[in-house]
Amino acid sequence: MLGAESCARFVDGSELVQRWFPRAERLTVPGAGHLLMVQNPTASARGLKDFFSHHLIGHLGPLEVS
Repeated sequence: MLGAESCARFVDGSELVQRWFPRAERLTVPGAGHLLMVQNPTASARGLKDFFSHHLIGHLGPLEVS
């Protein structure tokens, strides 16, 4: 997750992680910088919900998220 308005060092760090883990999924949160979960909690929570609904760990049944 990266805030769309993050400063260059966080963008560079995100790009480095993407090179290290090319299959990693990326989420850019609009209207946010480094404090993305405070600046845009709705988009941050939605992104996490979507990610975890596709990458279940140790869950045996369907995941129900409202």
